[in-house]
Amino acid sequence: MGYFTSRPQLIPGQLISRRRRFVVLVAISTALLGAILLALWRLASTCPGSSFCSGVFKYKTTIKEVHISDASPTSDDLRHAISPSPSSVPAPQQISGMAPVPTAVSTKGPCEGFPDTSNILLIMKTGASESFARIPTQLLMNMRCIFDFLIFGDMEQTVAGYHVQDSLDEVREEVKANNPDFDLYLRQKTCASDQETCNRNTNDNTASQAWSLDKYKNIHIAEKTWRQKSNYDWYLYVDADTYVVWPTMMEWLQHVNPKEQWYIGSVAFLGDFPFAHGGSGYLLSQATMKSFFGGKTDVAKEWDLDTRIVCCSDYLLSYALQHKVGVRVTNVWPVVNGEKPSTMSYGKAQWCQPIVTMHHHRFIEHLLQDKREGWDNLSEDVFYLDEKAREYSNWQLQRTKKGGLSSIEREAHLGFNQCERACHNDPECFQFRLNQGICAMSKSIKHGRPRKPETKDDEWLSGWDVPKINRWVQENSNCGKITWPSVHN
Repeated sequence: MGYFTSRPQLIPGQLISRRRRFVVLVAISTALLGAILLALWRLASTCPGSSFCSGVFKYKTTIKEVHISDASPTSDDLRHAISPSPSSVPAPQQISGMAPVPTAVSTKGPCEGFPDTSNILLIMKTGASESFARIPTQLLMNMRCIFDFLIFGDMEQTVAGYHVQDSLDEVREEVKANNPDFDLYLRQKTCASDQETCNRNTNDNTASQAWSLDKYKNIHIAEKTWRQKSNYDWYLYVDADTYVVWPTMMEWLQHVNPKEQWYIGSVAFLGDFPFAHGGSGYLLSQATMKSFFGGKTDVAKEWDLDTRIVCCSDYLLSYALQHKVGVRVTNVWPVVNGEKPSTMSYGKAQWCQPIVTMHHHRFIEHLLQDKREGWDNLSEDVFYLDEKAREYSNWQLQRTKKGGLSSIEREAHLGFNQCERACHNDPECFQFRLNQGICAMSKSIKHGRPRKPETKDDEWLSGWDVPKINRWVQENSNCGKITWPSVHN
């Protein structure tokens, strides 16, 4: 007999078993289908306009002085996620061949309440030697909520699924050739494993080489940014360890007109020439970017030869902006701030000052304690010491309180408990530190940092008057109307 006529007959037990399996399969299929339909319904309900977050969605403009072109975008505009019209925001699109760019911010979940950042582009600078240590942390925090960003380094990479562009691939070849500044750049390209391993197995000073390479980046990064995304009102340039306080940033920018030429940051000096410190972050307005790069090509290459003889790229950018388009840096410290959280002062002079950036940011646990060993909390407003006990430097002696000392102050240098008592007795003292026979006190609050003793007698002990700090914070919790820095041409 043939195959189809010779199949064995099922006995009743086998038939029941197959029926049960059939019922189970139907139940599982129904459950999966129901879950898919429920997921689609929830996705439609959470995405504006039920467009599944892939099309056009509405948003409310909160920036008073924003001006965004309402011309219909070209296909190239959409490809580069150019800023939208006031009535709609195209979902950011993938640049061909790159990892996904950030999607539009949801009003639900971890980004709920996050400000509208659709008129500002974040540009983050990193290096291949540090990118995997710093970029993922940024991506897990505020960067997942901002509208759009670009990441530039000194090597093309994919980090945590995002594309890091090579900022130096267009530097003039004659500048790269036989230039020790580019030793790290070339070595990175031949590394067959991770950069940390390759750098560990070389006698070169990677940190020093990365610094030498960094000075070629900023103008090239700015030009590449303009080429890719030219319709934003503001361009915020930061390092990979810069922390941005976005709610304060967006509120502040309501008071500054992007149609005017602005180059804003925390001013540092090289000699007597001012520039915006790059690690603190700096802002270029749409008008400044257009004036510097609009309708031009190879702007950055004009400065490549000069870069070899300067120290740093943030200085060179300031020099180029001033001499090419007449835009000088505007200082807004402490709003744009280069201090670390560990070194930043919290006191009467700073308490109600708005802050939009901090540099060298680390996420640390609460550090204010009655006593912390092996710690320098950077107290240095006034010193108590015995000048006869040992030899002190001039700057230490200049900060020493002399004359009119109370009995408690005269004993402050004798030990931690005596130093603590003197701080508690001083209504203006928030914290204190004992090291090398010096009791140092501070009228502001600082976290500080770990400090290892160099000798057995060099122990670092720090303390905070926590009850006094808590009382002061409560008494000064209402800052009233915020005073923004005066920014005008």
